[in-house]
Amino acid sequence: MLGDQIITPSLDEGCINGVMRKVLLEMHPGKIKEGLIDMDMLKNADEIFFTNAIRGIQWVASLDGKNYSANRSSQLMNTLNMSLL
Repeated sequence: MLGDQIITPSLDEGCINGVMRKVLLEMHPGKIKEGLIDMDMLKNADEIFFTNAIRGIQWVASLDGKNYSANRSSQLMNTLNMSLL
């Protein structure tokens, strides 16, 4: 996540077309973009998280010595949980 922009790797980049990824894309149409993500992007990101059907949204605390927030991933997880209730 960079600013307000959420980017997921495109399927052409080797990303798995997982259930949780699909759910988030459907819940937030137009707000999550698909594209190339490289190491420079990750180092400049405000937040990084992974998704999968078992763990939901998994926040990345740090990468290469940089610490990341969990603000948006927490919001997304709360929205997801509320939609399931």
